[in-house]
Amino acid sequence: MTLDATDCSKCQRDSCPGDCERRNPIAFDLSALVSADTLIKEGRAILEAGVPYVVDGMIPAYGMVGFLVAGSKVGKTTTGLRLLSSISRGEEFLGLQVQRRKVLMLALEDPREYLAVLVAGAFKGGEDAHFYPRSLVLDEATLAALSAYVTAGGFELVYVATFLNAVRGLVKDENDNAGMVQVVNSIKQFARGIKVPTLIEAHAGKGEDLSDEADPVKALRGASAAAAEADYLLSLKRKGGGFSTLRTLSGLGRFVSFAPITFDYARATGDLVLIDSGDTTAAAETDWRLILEAGALSDTPQGAASIAVAAGWCETPREVTKPIRQRVDRALRRRDGVAVHSSGSGRASRTKYSLAVSEMREVA
Repeated sequence: MTLDATDCSKCQRDSCPGDCERRNPIAFDLSALVSADTLIKEGRAILEAGVPYVVDGMIPAYGMVGFLVAGSKVGKTTTGLRLLSSISRGEEFLGLQVQRRKVLMLALEDPREYLAVLVAGAFKGGEDAHFYPRSLVLDEATLAALSAYVTAGGFELVYVATFLNAVRGLVKDENDNAGMVQVVNSIKQFARGIKVPTLIEAHAGKGEDLSDEADPVKALRGASAAAAEADYLLSLKRKGGGFSTLRTLSGLGRFVSFAPITFDYARATGDLVLIDSGDTTAAAETDWRLILEAGALSDTPQGAASIAVAAGWCETPREVTKPIRQRVDRALRRRDGVAVHSSGSGRASRTKYSLAVSEMREVA
């Protein structure tokens, strides 16, 4: 059963004047019907095996659509490119396990020269990632062509920057709820059809709640229908003043729910340095291992800045930020095998760390 070509279910006119459902008729497909028992069996199998993720807890490995939402100049693309680099190499992202995937980025906004500089800073070379640095509108015809290309090319994740550039002309404005429902659903059908995760950059609203407790779903600018139709939302926020390099990333939606992860953008290296994953114990254990492996701790007492440089987290002590000092402190304080040397008090207090004798023997 298909909608009659002369009947628009939205405006109820024979000659539809707008971008209504008649232009994209929806068929009732009997083959899509499933029994409750079938769904129960599928659901139990997923629960038993665990939900598969491209990035653990952050990007489900299904044909689902998510938004990466952030305010202007907070670093959506900077963060997104490092995410894509991790995915295309199968390396950890902010302490999270990653499943290696071939990725396609539709870079619809930035000039190619600027994109090239960003990619050069985020990628190491050899990643299985491809870019489309040109304007594009994700209408029905484009999505159909893109579906064929992604399938033929073996791409396993699609990243779009940015949402409003991808749907311009398809909606009256960013507050057009009816139009947003249609375009987001079209993109969802694209992702569902090829069974490839699709992540889209989007701008946050001007009145965005910047607190750590804020609901990520309420961050997206414009029509609330777009956020409601998405499978999940990732919210990227600046933590601190306007020049702060600290950021938090949280997520909520289908198969996605994680508290803010705090990280620092290290200008010296371009890396995203995990500060707080919500599991401070796990983060501290990881940092402790990294410090030991780098030989950054010895029998000579050293301050946090010197240890951070020796661990390769910064190039010079002057580049060591307060969050990085705190990262060193969390890894080494109350640590068996580490001697703590404190002097002074108040603002003049100084703390240095060294290996205890037993730990020196173990490392040697």
